[in-house]
Amino acid sequence: YSTKLNPKYAEGHFNLGIIYLKKGDFDNAAHSFLNTIKIRPEDSNALNMLGVAFFKKGNIESSINYYLKAIELNPHNDRIYNNLAGIAGIIVSIGLAADSYIVTFEKLKDEIKVGRSFEFAANKAVDESWKTILTADFVSLSAAFLLYILAVGPIRGFALALGIATIFDLLFTRLYTRNVVPVVVSRIKNTRYLFPIKNKDITNV
Repeated sequence: YSTKLNPKYAEGHFNLGIIYLKKGDFDNAAHSFLNTIKIRPEDSNALNMLGVAFFKKGNIESSINYYLKAIELNPHNDRIYNNLAGIAGIIVSIGLAADSYIVTFEKLKDEIKVGRSFEFAANKAVDESWKTILTADFVSLSAAFLLYILAVGPIRGFALALGIATIFDLLFTRLYTRNVVPVVVSRIKNTRYLFPIKNKDITNV
């Protein structure tokens, strides 16, 4: 397509960016939206879509920067706020997933410290950590539900992203982690290399 930054090509660049975005070609999508912004610097829709393209590419910092610029130009655009809220929900959900793994593997280490076999420790750790994870995720899911029901605008986007991520965390922990951890532990000979236990850990039990 033409790369001339002529004002009459602005809409063409924008529409081309949408096409690339739908095809999953995020590099060309970002390039097209950047051309639109060079022609129309105050185009909040182009800035918003550029934020989407960078987010799809995994460049969160640039994505948020363009979202903030779009909000500055058009503070009443709900779509921009919803995108930002969704990103915030995804970031929080990553923390939830990390917490689930930390609870499971810390419990596994505690069982190993008291002399349990790795296979027994893995099964017990997964079973007991599930109760803690279930409680924590139930609280997060309840908060997401209340936020979605009571809030308006972008907060609902955050609540929706958080709720969906929490459900996936529960399913993944229950269906994948619960089954895979004991299997992996039972198949590895030198499992102590995975969870090294120091002498001070044993003496402090």
